Amino acid sequence: MDIIILGGGSSGWMSATYFKKVHPTWNVTVIDSDTVPSKVVGESTTPSFGTFMALLGYADESWMKECSATYKVGVLYDGWGKGPWFNRFDVRPSPRIVDPYKDLICTESSKCFVKPMSEENQHYGLDKTLYPDGPVYMESSCLPYGYHLDAVAFGVFLKKIGAELGVISITDHIDTVNYNEDGITNLVSSSGIYSADHYIDASGFSRVLMSKVSTEPVLKPDAIPPLDKAMVLRKTYINKSEQLKARTKATTLSAGWCWEIPLYKDIGCGYVYSSEFITDEEAEAELREALGDTNNDFEPFIVPFDCGYYKDVSVLNVTAVGLSAGFIEPLEATSLFMTQLIIELLDNVLDGTCGQQEFNNNIDRTFGAFTDFITSNYRYSERTEPFWVRDMPRTEVTTTWEETGVLSTFYVYGEGTYRQREYDLNHVFIKSDADEPDLPTQLEILNSGPYHIRR
Repeated sequence: MDIIILGGGSSGWMSATYFKKVHPTWNVTVIDSDTVPSKVVGESTTPSFGTFMALLGYADESWMKECSATYKVGVLYDGWGKGPWFNRFDVRPSPRIVDPYKDLICTESSKCFVKPMSEENQHYGLDKTLYPDGPVYMESSCLPYGYHLDAVAFGVFLKKIGAELGVISITDHIDTVNYNEDGITNLVSSSGIYSADHYIDASGFSRVLMSKVSTEPVLKPDAIPPLDKAMVLRKTYINKSEQLKARTKATTLSAGWCWEIPLYKDIGCGYVYSSEFITDEEAEAELREALGDTNNDFEPFIVPFDCGYYKDVSVLNVTAVGLSAGFIEPLEATSLFMTQLIIELLDNVLDGTCGQQEFNNNIDRTFGAFTDFITSNYRYSERTEPFWVRDMPRTEVTTTWEETGVLSTFYVYGEGTYRQREYDLNHVFIKSDADEPDLPTQLEILNSGPYHIRR
């Protein structure tokens, strides 16, 4: 099997290292143009990311330092409703528990943060062993965790792993994509012609390969907010021991929201906003004020983005990953998760375990589930600026949840997460009287189907 990956960012190199690790005899090539700048919006992952690194053979201590990585046990939502909400990775209670959250309303002195260690023993930010200091609503005393990381440094690290595994890395600019009714036939540059059995499009929003073979436009659900820009800057630690938290923080602003991601070297920050409601100059001023950044230590840069996703991310002999496949928005750090899911399940397509359309249907449902959850967060806000009081269409899942308190379809987040959010942001706990067991989680659905996840 010959695979060509067009694009050398995190998603491209995750694809390359995965396939070369799992299939050492395959020929895996990454073609990347050095004319494309590396500008990254988000720097955060979900817990499944650790399994990917473990599959490559790297424990935390083997890669985190090189990527300025720290641990993450959830997302703290500030200003999204009546109270703060800490979206922990571990909560998934039964819908028949009356109110498991009355003692777990998360504030800055959260029950869920990890225990700091001394500087000399500090494991790139915070101790991996997680110690809840309040009422424990878990079977284990350890919480699931993801990571904050420098995505540019992570891409460089993966490229190094790829070289060790035998991935072929080519710096070149593709001028022509030749294709027919069967898919891509070859890629042409001034240096040569490249051909493969399967092509992976990791070219970002330009979607160089998918734009040639897909007959369907990128799906843009009405429920997705009209966000189209991210302003990115960095913030220097003043007191690292106090500011370095094991969580991402998402705070509402007048035309969107800002993130704070504590890396080991500094804090990654940014403002996701709609240019329909605010200018770039106004966004920068508001962001710096929200962050308390009066020194202007870092010059921000702006990344335009396009919300939406392909209903079919794999067409003929091309599969899209990363931003090429789709992007809802960075609120729940879904981009690297979707890349991991796509390449792990694509493996089943390439080895004949399942069909391409079945694979596409699963990825489409996952994108839809993320859209349901992420967009519904905006409906809790009590802000009065035009961005927040505009008409907000609901997805079918959100409509059913708001009207009945029951999730009616496939979803990624457990029903307990929806209930925790309802309680923390709206101070209302919706109790389900349904006798049915919890709906299956994504992993349970995948494990019950023809897929196999390499763990």
